[in-house]
Amino acid sequence: MNQSVKDIIAPKKIHVEFNTLNIDSKLYRTLFVSGYPRFVTPNWLSPLINFDHSLNVSMFIYPVESKSTLDDLRRKIAEMEAEISTDLQRGRVIDPGTQAKLEDALQLQQQLVNSR
Repeated sequence: MNQSVKDIIAPKKIHVEFNTLNIDSKLYRTLFVSGYPRFVTPNWLSPLINFDHSLNVSMFIYPVESKSTLDDLRRKIAEMEAEISTDLQRGRVIDPGTQAKLEDALQLQQQLVNSR
């Protein structure tokens, strides 16, 4: 099916739903991923990339100054350490998720400092 520029810019029919867009009988949906798994294995995106239908995958990665990242990371580390300290003072069990995130953040902080 040959489409003119006019057909692409101004399709004959657009139907907007809550989470889909139907343009000339083709369904479109946008998904936003704001994080990644803690550990990724080779080909972890394979099920998405090898999906059996037409699919466009775009990744937007913006460079960030390491100083601002370190500042944000220090604040997050302080928050997690405070949460763990509060749990210990109140006799609560430390959340393993928070402990794992703290360890990851400390490791990332060290890698950023070493790469400067």
